[in-house]
Amino acid sequence: DDGSNYRHALEKLPDLLREKSKQRSIEEAASAKRGNGTKLRTPATYMYKRRPWPGCDRVKSSLASRVWIDIFIMQRYESIQDVLKVISVKDNGQAQPQEYIDGIASAIMSGSTSDSIFPLYHFDNRKAIELWPREYFLPNELFPIKKTFSFGPLVKSVAGPAAAVQPLLRFFGDDCFTHYVRTEHTRGKKKKGDTTSWEEGEKLPLSDEQYETVQHSRIQKRVWSKHNRTRLEEYLATSLNQTDVEVLVDSPKERTNWFGATVRTHTADSPDQPNFDKALREVMEPHVAKARLKREQCEQELLGMISVKNGNVPSLTIAPYPTIRSERPFLYDVDSFPLHTILADTIGVDDLSLLHEHPIKDKRMLLFSLLDRDARKRFHQCYDAFVTTFCIPLLHSIAMSQSIFAASAAVSTSITYRYQAFPCIRVIRPGEFSIGPHCDIAYGHSIGNINFHIPLTPAFGTNALYVEG
Repeated sequence: DDGSNYRHALEKLPDLLREKSKQRSIEEAASAKRGNGTKLRTPATYMYKRRPWPGCDRVKSSLASRVWIDIFIMQRYESIQDVLKVISVKDNGQAQPQEYIDGIASAIMSGSTSDSIFPLYHFDNRKAIELWPREYFLPNELFPIKKTFSFGPLVKSVAGPAAAVQPLLRFFGDDCFTHYVRTEHTRGKKKKGDTTSWEEGEKLPLSDEQYETVQHSRIQKRVWSKHNRTRLEEYLATSLNQTDVEVLVDSPKERTNWFGATVRTHTADSPDQPNFDKALREVMEPHVAKARLKREQCEQELLGMISVKNGNVPSLTIAPYPTIRSERPFLYDVDSFPLHTILADTIGVDDLSLLHEHPIKDKRMLLFSLLDRDARKRFHQCYDAFVTTFCIPLLHSIAMSQSIFAASAAVSTSITYRYQAFPCIRVIRPGEFSIGPHCDIAYGHSIGNINFHIPLTPAFGTNALYVEG
């Protein structure tokens, strides 16, 4: 690309934003009136400003003078030299001091002496790069763009980067999900000659209330939400587990109080089977207790919703079919259901147990072929066959032997089984961690959900799953 597409987009963007602002203002005015033309409320008008300051464009609403949207443009840089071309020249055309250039380049490279982090996407202007040198995206972090984010219950289908957590840690530091800095703006000049500025205060820990979801200002439009500190921690653990292993090893500060880190510290990072003695159980108990409490809360919320819907209090207080849910080992024919070999072929590796030695460390890139319907077809077909011809018959035979369906036989002679359309595939490499203790109902799964754990590599020591009945 010679940059013509970027220049064309840059040229058309101001006109597009002006038109969108005008269109939104017209829509606001129309919605602010009843059918008879009587005004219902004051409509908002939206104003687009081109470069109110050197770093970005801006869109403001007439109803909120101190709230606006800054619009930054990012472009692709193939090397640090491409970035230097942008930051090394002042607006007046003169060269920047070498100390200034080196400081920004060092922040971007984080001490690296090579172009290993390139290509990357960074701001297209010197001022923005100067202020936020580490706020860049790697291609696999940015693409493919996801349109499934939500801003609490207020806005749905928000577009965002493919991987959001790791860039945020790079932007704002390893403690950005646990602490905040109160920043105040000096409105007006203190004395003649002073200019307004931002004053940064001390770093403070986030309280539990600050993890609750953003709600609408109107009470009647507020909605129930499960979002809290625990759910965010679980989401972060899962998201970080999908990123580069070197990043996980080099950023321990954020996770020192997480389940995997506490267990590893207690066992001195031993790969052998843990000794589940009293000392280890005491280390695990705070995490298990948190998961236990979350499970009870979700069960009560679910039962409350059922009672409201049905107009009565349900008798169901625990997950159904407890005898089927008991942990039990099982054997299956790996030649009839070669899930491990087909998965290896699908992602293009010879041996799944050696994934940690693969040159591609980013799991999103490594497993990218699973997002392609045609590429994953063989694996998907094998999975469907495994569930429908092994897992469901196994469950059904156990249920029949225990006469579980006898009570409902007079009502119906057919039993319906539902299963996950595509399996959850977890790749845990040496030194990484999986998600901590949790209950699937906390993630929106059915209270009757039953899991089948299928290791696709040899399981031993700390890479095995341990259950307690």
